[in-house]
Amino acid sequence: MEEVFLHTTLAGHKKVVTCAAFRPDKKQLATGSLDHSIILWNFLDKKPALRYIGDSPVMDICFSPRGSLLVAGYQGCSICIWKPDIQGSYHQIKSAHSSVVRSVDFSPEGRYIASGSHDKSVKVWSAFSKQNFMFICSFTNHSHWVISVKWSHDGLRLFSCSEDKCINIYDFHAQACLHTVMEKEVPSCLALVPGSYCFGVGFVNGTVKIFDPQQKKLLQMYPSLLTEKVRGLCFHPSGKYLLAGSRDGCMKIIDVQEGQVIYVIETEHGSVNGVAFSPSGGYFASVGEQQKVIIWKFPGGSSFLGTSKETPNNDIKSRVSTLENQSSKGYISSQPELFDMTVMGTSSGPNPDVSLDDGMHGGDSLADQGALELLQLIANKVGVLEKKMKDICDKVNNMEERLSSVEEMQQIKNNMGERLSSMKISTSTGAVKMMQSEHVDGT
Repeated sequence: MEEVFLHTTLAGHKKVVTCAAFRPDKKQLATGSLDHSIILWNFLDKKPALRYIGDSPVMDICFSPRGSLLVAGYQGCSICIWKPDIQGSYHQIKSAHSSVVRSVDFSPEGRYIASGSHDKSVKVWSAFSKQNFMFICSFTNHSHWVISVKWSHDGLRLFSCSEDKCINIYDFHAQACLHTVMEKEVPSCLALVPGSYCFGVGFVNGTVKIFDPQQKKLLQMYPSLLTEKVRGLCFHPSGKYLLAGSRDGCMKIIDVQEGQVIYVIETEHGSVNGVAFSPSGGYFASVGEQQKVIIWKFPGGSSFLGTSKETPNNDIKSRVSTLENQSSKGYISSQPELFDMTVMGTSSGPNPDVSLDDGMHGGDSLADQGALELLQLIANKVGVLEKKMKDICDKVNNMEERLSSVEEMQQIKNNMGERLSSMKISTSTGAVKMMQSEHVDGT
């Protein structure tokens, strides 16, 4: 077996490096730091290419699919969308959240940006409004800090994990929470298998799990894979390998098809805060506490840094048979006390009819399952429209009641006006009679 080896170490940040992302189809790597900066590296030349300075520490970054934009989430509650070129122009969404923006992710077609925050919310923004990056919707299901948000490969689903020990799966177009995975331990990072709905989760106790939400099954579990909190998690572009990095500086690479650890890498650069594979899978980066950016050569990919042309292989070997034997509290529960859906602040009850089996793998024909998904989407949309219509009807009824009250007040006012006019006429007539009487007496 070929060995993983250190390719180069890059220095340029002045404080802890928090995140890293390779630029698609470019020989460049972006890294974010608590020193407020994002550095774009031409790492094969071992030189920083460009530096972009924000107004607070950088918590997370992500390139658009074509690499033409770079979104960053900041500790100061803002989101910046940078154009990664020499001018470094950007658009800032100030107060995008009411607390730290912990995670950001571009949708696979580049139209939307998802953000997760310590304000417990997940928000979605349009990335294509010329005047403004418009707010689209928010999901407020979590009861604690949102740690990570990720889009599915088809842009239909959003995944989030939180310190409330839950992983939520959302239907973006229906703006609804479909399922909640509840765990005993706090999740610390999240990664999706390329070309699949399967996802991996790292936990604060060093455990890593891989779930298949379509089969509603825990595929693999690696108890205490790392001795400390898992801070970085990333799948290889082929879907064959999973890279995990820990607070103690250790990284491990799992062959998920075989279900075993194949590489253990002990770094001398302190805590690993983030990891990322290059688009080809030939390199990966690790960043951490020592202000360093480390590039590693990985034998499981091409040395060319362009997008991998290899079709992702999602044949993940199952290392566990049933969930009953695992440490999960419950998985995709339909019980009311364990399954709470809250969208845009409006709470709704359990929906056991909603399914994640939408034709991506297995089952009947793709056309039939696609039709079922479309019908489900239409049903969800109709439900949303019905609620909006009810709200509109309630407002109309309220306005009618208010209008009726106004009309009654106007009628009372008119009646009082008529009575006052009548009183004035009576008074005037009496005064005239008195004057006539005095005139006669005087005569």
